[in-house]
Amino acid sequence: MILLSDISILSAHDIDVNLLYDFYNKIYPGSRKPEIWKWLNRSSFCDNKIPLIVIYKDRVIGHAGMIPFNVFLDGVKYTASWFIDFALLPEYQKQGLGTVLANKWMEYSDISFTFCNEKSIRVFKQCGWTESFDANIHRYFIRPFDHPRLSSPIPVSLLKIINKVPFFSFSQRYNKYASSIDRVRLNEVTRDSLERLKVPLDIDRTGTIIPVRDTDYMSWRLLNSPDRNEYFIFRIEGIQEATAIIKTYKEHYPYSIDLLWISTISNLPVIRDMIATIGVWSMKQGYSYIRYHVSGRELSDYLKKTLRPIVNKPIFAFFAKDTDLFNQLKVSRWHWDLIDSDFERFI
Repeated sequence: MILLSDISILSAHDIDVNLLYDFYNKIYPGSRKPEIWKWLNRSSFCDNKIPLIVIYKDRVIGHAGMIPFNVFLDGVKYTASWFIDFALLPEYQKQGLGTVLANKWMEYSDISFTFCNEKSIRVFKQCGWTESFDANIHRYFIRPFDHPRLSSPIPVSLLKIINKVPFFSFSQRYNKYASSIDRVRLNEVTRDSLERLKVPLDIDRTGTIIPVRDTDYMSWRLLNSPDRNEYFIFRIEGIQEATAIIKTYKEHYPYSIDLLWISTISNLPVIRDMIATIGVWSMKQGYSYIRYHVSGRELSDYLKKTLRPIVNKPIFAFFAKDTDLFNQLKVSRWHWDLIDSDFERFI
């Protein structure tokens, strides 16, 4: 059993970077984390005080990452953070270190958020967090048997055959609502284009947690991203009500698209038609599925009835140090898109 006096919790910026890389390679073998960790944790936002690591006998044995940002709730701005990459080496688990590390991490923001697994949620609950299932990840399939959960035991030659029937069905479904792909305009994300996308939210802000997507955040999130060349602004000529930001994944098969953001969240038919158009366009481009995070039951139910995506509800948890704020969060609505969360994949 490790004594707390034998460990140190430090910023990853304060140690030999090779110790950090060694930890990443053990926990996330083959990932890009050694290359992108400073950007991913948005370290500059907190003066390089994050991510946090646990040192024991000159080794990194634990890690707590963070994506810091700001939110508004009823006109008040708060600091907030996504809890990411929470991990301990297996031989140091179940000794209370996870709870100690999580409590230290929670000192950095007014509000804390996370999407987590069954193992992690136990630690967060011990720290006072509240669990919620008010999150909906929609997957709009095109070639469903390409999805990693279904395709691994199936030869590629057979996948092409068994995908034909659902491909035809999805094509009919999306074409029912889609605009002509001749009207699709795909543009690179630039500083000027992001400035033009600044539009007020078309929802009632009262009692709604709204992420701040200011110039600093969007520059970090998109323009400074290691995957900058994979982000695009998706528009339909003649339709002014909606614009989307998408991320394309074509480095590895199966190819997919993340629908990171749509400019309207109240015009349900326009959102449906935008997704359907992206679906038809994606078919022509060889993609297998689209991911989209939906805030609110009304929109999610509407899309389930019309476009019939596969929906899963990941474990979402939150916490606030201030008791009054924490109680307010428990009765507030949550609004965000994939562009606001840690769900983006960096393969």
